[in-house]
Amino acid sequence: MPSSFAPRPRADGPEDGGDGKGPRPSGLTAQEREVLRIESQAWKYASAKERAMRERAGLSPTDYYLLLRELVQDDRARREFPALLARLAERMDRAASRYGLGRRGAAPQTGGAHPWDETPGRTPAWDEEGQ
Repeated sequence: MPSSFAPRPRADGPEDGGDGKGPRPSGLTAQEREVLRIESQAWKYASAKERAMRERAGLSPTDYYLLLRELVQDDRARREFPALLARLAERMDRAASRYGLGRRGAAPQTGGAHPWDETPGRTPAWDEEGQ
C-alpha cells in the first residue's frame, strides 16, 4: 500500500547552513528529525510504521523507540516539535502511572507486591532446593 507521505524538502542542506548529513543549525540530526516526522503521522497499520522506521530512519523498531524516548526529553527537539513532544510526554506519563512506575525517568516505586510474586509465606521452589 503506497504511503500518502510526501517528504518535505530537507532543511539541512548546504544552503541552510548544514551539509545534509549531520546536525542542522538547531542541533537535531536528519535521522532525529525523520523519527519525529514518522511519529507525527497517523498510521493505520503497525507494519507500515515499522517499514517507515527501517526505510526512512534506518532504525529497527527497538532502536527507533529508544531514540524517540531520548528525544521526548531533549530540549532541542522540544523547540522544533513542541506540540508533538508535549503529546508524547503526556502519553509516556500516563503509561508510567498506569503501570505504577511514577514519573518518566524516575525509579520504579517499591513496597507493593507484584501479581507475579510468589504467594506470601510460601518458600519459592528454587529456594527449597537449597540454591
